[in-house]
Amino acid sequence: CARALYLEVPASKLVLLQALFENYEGLGTVRTLDAKRSMVCVITTSSMLEECKLALEAIQSLTSWRVWEDRAEARNYLKDVCF
Repeated sequence: CARALYLEVPASKLVLLQALFENYEGLGTVRTLDAKRSMVCVITTSSMLEECKLALEAIQSLTSWRVWEDRAEARNYLKDVCF
């Protein structure tokens, strides 16, 4: 089952977050869900979820991401992904 982590990222840091996260090859994929609101989703597998969270924690100070708090709204973007 795929897992999704929904994040809010300052627009000025979005490309940086994607570039840094891509360095963790095979860990997950970053998708922009709402560019105007700087909402992104990191899609990973259940088996890689903890490693994905650790990678995000490692780049948090550089990218200033925060968890997208409105989970009901977030779920509307990717209805087929498990939480």
